[in-house]
Amino acid sequence: CVFSGLYTVPATILIPCYFYEQAFREHWERSWVSQHCKSLAIPCPPHYTPRMSPDFTVYMIKYLMTLI
Repeated sequence: CVFSGLYTVPATILIPCYFYEQAFREHWERSWVSQHCKSLAIPCPPHYTPRMSPDFTVYMIKYLMTLI
């Protein structure tokens, strides 16, 4: 019972981290392209994209729970 709990708790915590990443990934990619398009000589998006980046804490929790 203890070992199943030790496996289930980190796996359960990973699920919201994956949903967070899936929900915002496209926004982060668009933001990155709009910030770096001129320096990388790629076409810039036609409209302004607000600056967004992933939350560092969520990623650290994700990788910590993956290691446990």
